[in-house]
Amino acid sequence: MKFALEELLMKRFIYSFYGIFSYCLFLVVFSYFVFWENNILVPTGVDKGDAPNLFKALIINILLIALFFVPHSVMARKSFKAWWITVIPKALERSTYVLVSSSLMAVWIYFWQPIPLIIYDLTDSWLGTFLMILSFFGFGLAVFCTFLINHFDLFGLKQIYYAINNKKESPYKFVTPLLYRLVRHPLYFSFMIAFWCNPLLTVGHLLLALMATVYTMVGIGYEEKDLSELFGETYDLYAEKTPKLLPFVLKSKPFLFMAGLTLLSLFLAYLIGPVQ
Repeated sequence: MKFALEELLMKRFIYSFYGIFSYCLFLVVFSYFVFWENNILVPTGVDKGDAPNLFKALIINILLIALFFVPHSVMARKSFKAWWITVIPKALERSTYVLVSSSLMAVWIYFWQPIPLIIYDLTDSWLGTFLMILSFFGFGLAVFCTFLINHFDLFGLKQIYYAINNKKESPYKFVTPLLYRLVRHPLYFSFMIAFWCNPLLTVGHLLLALMATVYTMVGIGYEEKDLSELFGETYDLYAEKTPKLLPFVLKSKPFLFMAGLTLLSLFLAYLIGPVQ
């Protein structure tokens, strides 16, 4: 009896520590990433430094982004999860996803090769200030979206809480809170705002934004397939009535939208120029 109790307490400690550590790592890495992506307040940045070789920098950066995005997408798939929980405890599956994703993001940041070839620079203008505010707003909106879904479920803490307290998780219910009534994927839309609305656009930053957009569209396709299988006709009807990514546009064309935003920024940069 004593041994069983000690084993239970140890399991609770290990599960709790694992979940909290994974979550805290995410908070640290993601917070750093937000400032890194905007080139402020942290030692490194997307555009801080020089790339000794343009071709080499492009290859390294593409591989780094792929190293994050591919496992991030694969580990979220239903088929992978079904196999993965045969290897690790089911309660730790989501926390492991968070741990791996955060670690790969840290690798991405650490080995990133700046390519500071400037396409436009609005850092000293009112428009640049506005774009930076929009970028931070995008990241903040993304965090807000996680709470609309279920923040602690999304980051694995809820699963661990239920496991260590021997509680059975309730089946997922299909809900469309607030922003989910405007678009099917407000979380992805928020990240598009964050990546594309920047006062300084370099070749390196453009590469990051383009690859993030490509990943988003590919990821949405797989995610919607999983959601359709999970919720059936309920989700299919929701998808018919609600835009995918852009509010108020049923047939969303995010690539055209982002290209238009970039051209508009270039045009404004040409007209206004930096304010000294």
